[in-house]
Amino acid sequence: MQEQIKNNRWVNYVGEAVALVFTGLFVLALQPHLTVDFWYDEVMSLEEFILVPISKTLTDYPAPNNHIFFNLLMNLWCKLWGINTFAQAANAVFIVRLLPLLFTLTTVLFVYLTGKKYFNKGTAFISIIILLTTIPFFNFAAQVRGYGLSMMLCSMLLYYGVWFYSTPKVKYGLTVALLTALLLYTIPSNLYAILSTILVLSFIVLGQWKKYDIRLAVKFNAARLILWLMAGIGLGIVLYLPVGEQVVNNEYVKSEGLFRWEMWNDAVLFYKLLYNWEIWIAILLAVGVVLAVCQKKTRNNLLPFIGLLFFPFFIAFVQGANPFDRTFLWVIPVFALTLGSIVASIFTIKSKPILSVTVKIIASILLVLQITSVWLYEIYTSKLYAYYFFDKEIKAQTIKHNYYLAFYHPHQRLGDFKQKYYADSIPVFLHEVDKYAMHGYLPIHDINWEPNTDKIAAVDRYFIITAFEDRAITDFKQYDTAFEFYRISGDIDFVNIIEAKRGE
Repeated sequence: MQEQIKNNRWVNYVGEAVALVFTGLFVLALQPHLTVDFWYDEVMSLEEFILVPISKTLTDYPAPNNHIFFNLLMNLWCKLWGINTFAQAANAVFIVRLLPLLFTLTTVLFVYLTGKKYFNKGTAFISIIILLTTIPFFNFAAQVRGYGLSMMLCSMLLYYGVWFYSTPKVKYGLTVALLTALLLYTIPSNLYAILSTILVLSFIVLGQWKKYDIRLAVKFNAARLILWLMAGIGLGIVLYLPVGEQVVNNEYVKSEGLFRWEMWNDAVLFYKLLYNWEIWIAILLAVGVVLAVCQKKTRNNLLPFIGLLFFPFFIAFVQGANPFDRTFLWVIPVFALTLGSIVASIFTIKSKPILSVTVKIIASILLVLQITSVWLYEIYTSKLYAYYFFDKEIKAQTIKHNYYLAFYHPHQRLGDFKQKYYADSIPVFLHEVDKYAMHGYLPIHDINWEPNTDKIAAVDRYFIITAFEDRAITDFKQYDTAFEFYRISGDIDFVNIIEAKRGE
């Protein structure tokens, strides 16, 4: 017995070391994302809702881009560092992105704590590894938008919900209510997460009602937890009162008619994009599902999490909504814990020693192959996707592939351009650029751009700022074929500067 305890300790030590190493690698791999310039939605959030008086953050809701609670925290964070203008933010990108990164790392912590509390330490370790190799989690880890905060609050809500379910103390109930309100206050569509949780708990209450009695069922922890969640919704509604009409009446929450069947195609696509479904993870999950089904405790523990993965899309289906894929990013902590528990089932197999050891060794090898394939191909070779986007001249912005990530440096590009080439007398034209962001960066460098292409006929030289060089040259040749075009900016990026000179 003592030898078994000693071995388990070594397993825990190894698991903790692996979790720490992968968290460190995750942050190191994020380095390009931590310094990339702000793009369209981020610039809008900074200029309209963050680098403004706090009263404007709390009361101005022209579009759902105002992730109010997130923007409030960012507003206070920027003020703490003395960042009050977009120009200051553009020169302190890492500082601005540091707070979203802290939200991301807090999510990692609470996924571990929930896995250990609700399942076991093995599940906690594997869940962290799955979380850190989920590419959308990586992509949104440092973005100046409310999705990272949503994932953090969701992971915390899971943790304290589990605590209340096992130990129904008022302090845990109050924590659940507060986290529910803040999750809703971050992004209104996070109501999908809260309603899905209530649906899962409702099925538990119905099962208890059937087994015992309604008078007992409503006294059990599931029913009490529902009440705390509803109290949190009520508090969230109170927080939204200053902008309530704009939250309810906007084009992004309009229904396309009840029972929108295309929602299930969207759900399949979402989970396809969420993770890399290589053969390694497919084998692990197939074996894990069989073992989890055979183990009553694991099966029962998994059912609520599977419900949380399914019900958001069911609710959207019934509602007739057509939400963006990023609407459901809050589900990533649940997703990591679900897959982590399934894979961890392999490591709890009890059979003949030689068979048990063999299965666990094979499972470990497959897990390493999965991790390696994701990290080497999806993260460290992400430049391949950028080259592909350049070659096809497309703008890809899904939860998995975003053409801005790590290859968007307007601040640096425009600074070099201003220093080496720019003159007020030479026209500058914009072509297929992130215009909202450019309108923030161009004034920083005192660069004026010309909206009227008719002026080309009167000049011998001009510049084009574009995302796609070949398409820009093709389009501008139609104005005057006498010009020759030269790319004067640096390596691969989605901000390219072309010089056009009239030929002899």
